Amino acid sequence: AVRATGTAFFLPTLITDTPEVTAAAVAAVDAAIAAGVSGIAGIHLEGPFLNPARAGVHRAELMAPATQPAVAALPLSRRGATLVTLAPERAEPGAIADLAARGAVVFAGHTEADFATMERAAAEGLAGATHVHNAMAPATSREPAAVGAALAVDGLYAGLIADGHHVHPAQVKLLLRAKPPDRAVLVTDAMPTLGADIERFDLLGQEIRLGNGRLVTADGRLAGAHLRLGMAVANAMAFAGIDLASALATVTRNPAQALRLWPGLGRLEGSPGALTLYDPASGQAQVLTLG
Repeated sequence: AVRATGTAFFLPTLITDTPEVTAAAVAAVDAAIAAGVSGIAGIHLEGPFLNPARAGVHRAELMAPATQPAVAALPLSRRGATLVTLAPERAEPGAIADLAARGAVVFAGHTEADFATMERAAAEGLAGATHVHNAMAPATSREPAAVGAALAVDGLYAGLIADGHHVHPAQVKLLLRAKPPDRAVLVTDAMPTLGADIERFDLLGQEIRLGNGRLVTADGRLAGAHLRLGMAVANAMAFAGIDLASALATVTRNPAQALRLWPGLGRLEGSPGALTLYDPASGQAQVLTLG
């Protein structure tokens, strides 16, 4: 279903859950990769080391501090990349470095971290921010906070949901102009409605509905996105005025580089990858081959 939407490689995402469910999800992803299921590049563990104050649709009662014993017990993919989103202010000293040493790529998200905390986390191995502007402390004149760090710390990757609902188009423009060309990453945050003929589904006991291109809970909170990656590229060009080559880098070279995927993925000559047809006018993409 994901490939049918024009995405060649992706990370299945598990939001905050129990240790048992987390272990089962990692095992399922590894089994799928071992079985040759195309397109799965690893797993994204969006939790449990998040800040309950920025829970969103996650179950706050399952969130926990990122202590060194806790991160040591976190299962990581043995066959693909593991992206771990955590709140840096909930990570004890050494925890981020420990995750990075085990091979995880660590991003900040669902966080109340201030700028200084983000800088310290970056020095310890934090690689980026998952959904800039969403579920994180906003920048103010005297406290740049997590959002300001994502934009101002050049080495950090900045992930963005460019659907026009999660982030104002002007903020998309600011981010794409602020970050070095190889540090901006567009993501879909796609949910089960994408590529399927459904308009509602259950998420941890909450009914999520699709309406006017937005996925929301009963009380109107955003819950993921109904966004094709090709449309994110088209939106980036429209919102920020960047050219096609720059926009395509945010969904090819940059995420592959951030996740340390197969050498050369996301580039051209002599590299693994996918042949994808893309129409920038419509935002439609079709994956033809993988390899």
